[in-house]
Amino acid sequence: MVSSMRAKQHLSEKLRKQARYGLLSVQDLEAEGVGRHARRRLVAESRLHLLTPGQYSLGIPTPKTLAHVGLRVAGAGAAVGGWHGLHMLGMKVPQQNLQQPVTVWVPNGTKKRPRAGWRFREDGYGRLRRMLIQRTLEPGDIVLDLCSELDVSNTIGLCTDAIRDRWTSPQRLNDLLDARLRHRHRTLISELMEDAQEGAESPLEHRYVRGVERPHGLPRASRQVRVGPNIVDGWYREWNCAIEMDGWRFHKDRVQSDARADADRAALGITTLRFGWDDIVVNPCRTAHRVASVLQRNGWDGHLRRCSSCP
Repeated sequence: MVSSMRAKQHLSEKLRKQARYGLLSVQDLEAEGVGRHARRRLVAESRLHLLTPGQYSLGIPTPKTLAHVGLRVAGAGAAVGGWHGLHMLGMKVPQQNLQQPVTVWVPNGTKKRPRAGWRFREDGYGRLRRMLIQRTLEPGDIVLDLCSELDVSNTIGLCTDAIRDRWTSPQRLNDLLDARLRHRHRTLISELMEDAQEGAESPLEHRYVRGVERPHGLPRASRQVRVGPNIVDGWYREWNCAIEMDGWRFHKDRVQSDARADADRAALGITTLRFGWDDIVVNPCRTAHRVASVLQRNGWDGHLRRCSSCP
């Protein structure tokens, strides 16, 4: 048995080089003569951090360290999903999301005891057949899994990020969605992907009509009309109000171009209102109030009708 001093030397010289992602197993430590009593002392001195029985980290564990602990515990054929999976692939993930337990997918029929900090889920959709070399699920599968646990607003945000940052493609996400028997946001995600692929008719425009215009008694806007320098999605001609549906504004040059078009229309006395998926799907009543206030200011003598969801 080595002394505490020798254990420190081993950790600082050889074991530190051996540790991958800052992770050491009890077998790694014992192979270098760091026995049970020395490990306890090193943990007490914060030289080691016991993460789960048999697994230690050098220093405070990172999200990647925790993900690899989950893979070691799960064994062959497992892959990381969830926010930690996206993080392992280099995606930008909010820090608070990485405070959640690590999701590790295991082959169907594999039983793993729950452990604090990790959740082991059996794969029933063939996700693991598509796992990447980094031992994560492919991004499209991760996005769909996360969306199944998110509300509408956050689902829109995550899908928007995934397509904008090219984690996956609209077609790929649709294909993976079609392979699943159930998904709580199937219709919403399908419409988002259709809009992202710039279909002949925008699902966001249909949502505007069904969720904003009709139920609140707004006048019907003309669709796809040239107003000023370009074509707008909705046009209230009598009241000089143009509506633009900004479902997928990815690029800086597109935003700048939109700003120039808005300025050109403003010079003609036209008000331009821009709405995204969150405005139309999550907050349709607030959006209707915004449209009505502009129309009334410009001479509309109608009144906004309260729908069943209005506060």
